[in-house]
Amino acid sequence: MNTQRLILLNPLMAALFVLVITMASYAQPQPFNPGTPEILVDEGASYYMSPVWSPDGRHIAFTSAEYRGIWTIPAEGGTLRQITNEDAAGFGISWSSDGSAIAARPARFDDRYRLNAIKVFNVDTGDERTLIEYQRGQMSLPQWTDLDQRIAVQVQREVEILETGMEPARREKQLRDEAVMIPRNNRIEKVSLSAVATEVVEDFGDRNILNLVPSPDGSVIAVQIMGEGIYVIDADGRNLCEIGRAENPVWSPEGRYLIAMITEDDGHNITGSELYAIDITTAQRYHLTAHTDVIALHPTVSPDGQRVAFGDPNTGRIYTMTIR
Repeated sequence: MNTQRLILLNPLMAALFVLVITMASYAQPQPFNPGTPEILVDEGASYYMSPVWSPDGRHIAFTSAEYRGIWTIPAEGGTLRQITNEDAAGFGISWSSDGSAIAARPARFDDRYRLNAIKVFNVDTGDERTLIEYQRGQMSLPQWTDLDQRIAVQVQREVEILETGMEPARREKQLRDEAVMIPRNNRIEKVSLSAVATEVVEDFGDRNILNLVPSPDGSVIAVQIMGEGIYVIDADGRNLCEIGRAENPVWSPEGRYLIAMITEDDGHNITGSELYAIDITTAQRYHLTAHTDVIALHPTVSPDGQRVAFGDPNTGRIYTMTIR
């Protein structure tokens, strides 16, 4: 109340205050400096989408229309390599932390029934290992955990912990290696690996969870709610905060920013999509694609935080772009 009175009684001082704050903001170094999008994949009649950068930075995986198959390409450009051509395998591509393998949930159809499986693909040899055979019923996307030694999957109502047969990743164990976050019944649930015990982190009632993305160290969760936008919450259930409309968030490697898209459509097709970096501590947004007409969908961030990759639905191309 006192501040409002001060502004009303001292308009010149208020104007000076705004000018000082504005100049101070311009004086601060900008955290992002987007470059020109560069074509990484352009195969003419072939349509590709939904890139995902490998954690070691060497490759980018992507899929084709309707999420059929998985391909990889060196992040600096080169020869495409097909990992699998199975239906639905490219939805929710999940790299192991060392970039040597991809976990996927391919599907096939038996008459009118959809059958899902869980497989792990070695990206260097092309070998595959089936962890869950094709079966009917609901099955979540696989989540790497326990230093890549195990994968967690929700099958029907239960969470199954599967052995991958891989050697433990050579990195420091983090919070996300001790438990997995599962979106179930419009709730964020934390499932402990040691006791397979479940704890409700947040209950969104009748609001549907579309995407749930833990931060790199697992301490914060970003969640997209249908018809609303993105929220962030600590993994212990504290500090739930709405940060506004956006879709398909991914984390910057230091865990401060979310890179997300904001789309426009005509009721049938996407007519535009822009990428933004969102500071989770202030909700400030940085427009990354303001300088280009490319429709940028499904961003992914390089492990060093210097570049993003995304798909363009008009051309089926995959682009990369520097952002810092």
